Amino acid sequence: MPHRLMSAAAAMAAVASASWSIFLNAAPATPAHATESRAGEQRATRPHWRVFKTIAVKNTALNAIVALPGGTAWAGGKSGAGRPLLYHFAGGRWHLVRVPGQAGTSVQDIAGTSASNVWATIASGDAVARVSSRGWSITSFGPAPVSRVCGIVTTGRKNTWVFTSDLASSKGLAHHYNGSTWKTTKLPAAATNGSGTEPASASSARNVWTWAYNARTGKYETMRFNGSRWLIVSLPAHLAPAGQQIQPQSMLAVSRMNVWATAYTTSLGVAGPVILLHWQGHRWSKVAGPRPSGALLGPIARDGRGGIWLGAVTQASAPEILHYRNGTWKTYQVPASTTGVVSLTGLSLIPGSRSLWGAGVLSRTSLGSTKGAVIVKFG
Repeated sequence: MPHRLMSAAAAMAAVASASWSIFLNAAPATPAHATESRAGEQRATRPHWRVFKTIAVKNTALNAIVALPGGTAWAGGKSGAGRPLLYHFAGGRWHLVRVPGQAGTSVQDIAGTSASNVWATIASGDAVARVSSRGWSITSFGPAPVSRVCGIVTTGRKNTWVFTSDLASSKGLAHHYNGSTWKTTKLPAAATNGSGTEPASASSARNVWTWAYNARTGKYETMRFNGSRWLIVSLPAHLAPAGQQIQPQSMLAVSRMNVWATAYTTSLGVAGPVILLHWQGHRWSKVAGPRPSGALLGPIARDGRGGIWLGAVTQASAPEILHYRNGTWKTYQVPASTTGVVSLTGLSLIPGSRSLWGAGVLSRTSLGSTKGAVIVKFG
């Protein structure tokens, strides 16, 4: 069962001492090598993707981003020193928020619905952090690395799900927070984030989805919570060409009749094909017809007009951005940066608009090192 660390121990004392009001009212703590492009400084004839902020600090990474009502947003990842990192957008600028955390941990995923309901998973720490008007609180779900947090979703202050997996047994647990207490449920399969980001999504308390690994079948599947219980939802057969394995990427629940899921596959160093799944209330179907070459790799988000944006790579694994709506695909180049090549790790539609925030890394190598991180914007 999860336990909240609210003692006077040194680690939590550091967390508790950094109150919410201090975070929002203190002068912005911006790294020396961070640059930002204000919306008023660039004029464009049409909406386009652009780099809004660059964090040119080696081995810095941003892994996730969430846009909230009222024009605020959060982005999270790890610092160049390998500690949790958070940025908060308010007053037209991104502000660095210093988060206490052990070396070797990072913010992996962020979920939120309002300024008082923001959550972040702590990778390699098997914990989640909640930001509210009362400050930070940390909830741990077991000793790492035996247990691992695999995703988080929230639809309101009284409905948050955290998914953990036991690495030794491949068993999964779902931890539900109702605004005051946690309840743990055994899952029919183990939630997994595969090699992707945003592996879980929810549109309501009765429509919660996550990617999963079923140890009994040895296959990746999906799971859905329908308001009363968790169910395994199998994938269509022959998703990838013979001999290729899929790797779960992202999940996007728009409504009970409209859910999207992405998977990545490659063969002999050639990425692809594109695998996009759509749920319309009864079963998963694979989006057919002409598709871009390459593969889906990275985040997914709504576009504000019935379509979706997707992180992707070319067959040669060069990063790109795809847009899909009503059977039509469009390919966009990633925003240019003089520091390195941008790879998207997070996307989030700004509520009430067709604009999006995106998080990314710069020139990530196969060993995980980077030249820095970026926050990008569309619109």
